[in-house]
Amino acid sequence: MAFEENPLSLSIPDPAFQSWLREVREHLMDEADDGDGQERERGKKRGVGLLWRRGSGGGGGRRGSSSSRSVHSAEHSISSRSSMPPPVGATSAMTTRDGFSFGSLWSIVDDLTYQDLTRSPCSWTDEFLSDGTVPTGGGGETSTSTSSPSYSSYSWPIDWEEAKLRLQINLRKFMGNYLVITLLVLLSVLCRKPIALLGLGFLMWVWGSFHSYVLRQRLDPQKTLYKGLRGMLWILTWVVALYCKLNVALMMSGFISLLFVGAHGSFRKLSPSSKVGRRR
Repeated sequence: MAFEENPLSLSIPDPAFQSWLREVREHLMDEADDGDGQERERGKKRGVGLLWRRGSGGGGGRRGSSSSRSVHSAEHSISSRSSMPPPVGATSAMTTRDGFSFGSLWSIVDDLTYQDLTRSPCSWTDEFLSDGTVPTGGGGETSTSTSSPSYSSYSWPIDWEEAKLRLQINLRKFMGNYLVITLLVLLSVLCRKPIALLGLGFLMWVWGSFHSYVLRQRLDPQKTLYKGLRGMLWILTWVVALYCKLNVALMMSGFISLLFVGAHGSFRKLSPSSKVGRRR
């Protein structure tokens, strides 16, 4: 018989492993809260990284379903923990931890690596829009379906902590899809503003010619000639961007893309809608 992702899962019950996973993550979070700013961010990244490694172990079949159940169980444990009454004296700490802040959003982007940014797009129907499984009734069992997306793959996050966890993991998993959508949105906005599209093409040609000239003449970046030409190009770039309203088009496309990524990453569940710890 073939082993699953972890051979110990044959002898250790899944609920027991998820309990241990929850305790480890809470311990990392507590250690991060006791340290300074850098230690706090490092501890939180370790806690989420543990869930990411468990959820993105790769592979399909039994291995993929085991990883999917593990991430869903971790998400369920966070939801259960958020519904429990906070201990005495921990209200202010939980408010700071679970409260919304732009710094926490920046930490999600700052945690991305080069491998995440170069990740290939996932399947649009089987992974991005849904998990490829829809409930069929009768004890919460599921079946695989590729004809239409399953709306059970989305739900409203209970609190900011759960939304942040979903966004951080989904941003890594679907980075290729998000980049494709961002490019399509940018092209759509530029097509509605032809002068902005012409301005972008002109600036790309100017900067490409500048880099070709630098390589051909072997200009030293420390020389006055290089700095002068580069400064003139930056002034020309700002003038063209303002005249063609290229900055408005870029801001509009970026705002629309951020809204979509934030909504999809926060509402998209981390695993299929199945019962915690239930084996197929």
